[in-house]
Amino acid sequence: MAFFPRSVLSGLTLSHQKAVGSDTGGQRLSDEAAPIASAVNSPGTDTAAAGRGQSATRVAMVLSHLLARADARAGELAKAYDRARIAGQACETSYSSLAKGSLM
Repeated sequence: MAFFPRSVLSGLTLSHQKAVGSDTGGQRLSDEAAPIASAVNSPGTDTAAAGRGQSATRVAMVLSHLLARADARAGELAKAYDRARIAGQACETSYSSLAKGSLM
């Protein structure tokens, strides 16, 4: 079992809390974008506007999809960064303890 100082463990807890908050924010953004995309997709009564609306619908759907993908990828990258940072801190702490000749 690996030894992790409290500072590293508290960093892990804080990073997890931030990730949960980030996921919630991304979901809220996605929830707010969905009604806009569906409003653009709703058929109107004006037939001339329907042709223009089809182009706008395609653009809105593509942008909505890109937003969802970018948000998901940003979350993945943030989690990977947090794991790497915490592992680096644990490594640094272990090295410092060994260099001093004592384990905490």
